[in-house]
Amino acid sequence: MQHKILLFILLLIALVSCEKTPETRAVITVKDINGSPIEGVTVWLSQNGQISPQGTVSNISDQQITDSRGQTIHVFELEKVLNIDAQKTLGNNYLSGTGVVKLVKDETVFKTVLVN
Repeated sequence: MQHKILLFILLLIALVSCEKTPETRAVITVKDINGSPIEGVTVWLSQNGQISPQGTVSNISDQQITDSRGQTIHVFELEKVLNIDAQKTLGNNYLSGTGVVKLVKDETVFKTVLVN
């Protein structure tokens, strides 16, 4: 009987320790002025140059390229407010858009940026 209890406790510990911790993520969707998603847009999330209350300069950034759904996924450790810069060149046309996203710890935040 003691072996079954010990086995149950070990199994319970193994299950709890395998639980994946939630990620702090930003999912950015880039659309044109007609509301259609755009593939191949470079999306840059950054907080570069901001100074914290402790006096340290922040150089946080992540760059991704949108997929066929016009989306990029950015993963960070902590919550923060980041600038969004989206850019793409199509022939002689230059598409760009900007925005701001506020990340919440252990949650996924969705933001749409329009480019024109």
